[in-house]
Amino acid sequence: MKAGDRYGPDEIRARIPHRGRNLVLDDVEFLEEGGALKVRSSIRIAPGDTGGRDLFLQTAGGGSVYSEFVLVEHMALTSSVHIAPFMAGGGIAFFSTITGFEGGRTIPAGEQVEALIESLGRKGPFHRSACRITSGGPSGGEIRTELMAAVVFPGEGSREEGEKKTVAIPEVRDPRPVDRSRFAFKKPSMVFLDEETALDRESHTLTARYRYPVDHPFVAGHFPGNPVMMGVSQWAGMLDGALWLLHRLGKPPGLYRAEGEILRADGALVTEVKGLEFQTDGTGNAPRLLRTKRIGFRGMVRAGEEIFYRIRLRP
Repeated sequence: MKAGDRYGPDEIRARIPHRGRNLVLDDVEFLEEGGALKVRSSIRIAPGDTGGRDLFLQTAGGGSVYSEFVLVEHMALTSSVHIAPFMAGGGIAFFSTITGFEGGRTIPAGEQVEALIESLGRKGPFHRSACRITSGGPSGGEIRTELMAAVVFPGEGSREEGEKKTVAIPEVRDPRPVDRSRFAFKKPSMVFLDEETALDRESHTLTARYRYPVDHPFVAGHFPGNPVMMGVSQWAGMLDGALWLLHRLGKPPGLYRAEGEILRADGALVTEVKGLEFQTDGTGNAPRLLRTKRIGFRGMVRAGEEIFYRIRLRP
């Protein structure tokens, strides 16, 4: 790996385990800036994408746009290529935190999008990266975040269970199916929410559940032989829950902030989300994901497993 190296799809597949529509990268190149080796990659996804990646598109402003979650996945995969030398021998990079996400840019489908990744150092198996997204089209603007990944080798998967944290068991008080027509701005398989299980109007808190389908379109490519729910899908599920909560409370369009957790049925903590800020316009468009302070992933969600979201609106 040196400045000037370029990878096409075959070279990328040889370095990271993602397959099919989960392998969103089109190309990768390495460059040197300020004495540091950085990696840049690009994607271009349009409706009807032959690789099925248009699952990551949604509707806003009367047209098709990139979901913010595919842009973060773009950065995560580029970071994985950057740290691929540390995965020699069968290691996989599992992302443990996403911090300081700054979004709010709407990028039309079909525009070329570039990610630039810079290493912020590593400690043991953990690698930190500064990530930036730019669009080569007229939409302009940047999206930024910082990622931390742990490189895990075969036989080390149990590490996720090493420091279990259990909070209150999720409530199942008044189950009702989620009306998926509320999420018509994206494809049905990209709605990561099945059923409301409890609603506390006074505290603006929702508990809801979701079972990650064994036949979900992402299962085959993340990861082959070891299907686990993508971290960005969990994040998207939290936003789905926040949108459903707004609907159930009868809140008007506007700017909102939420936080919450993803839990197992026994109350074991899977994921924590803080400072999730988003904006709705009341037209049925996709919400604008403006920023997220921190997402911490503490465990894996496997295909067929049921999880619960606990989501609270904040001023």
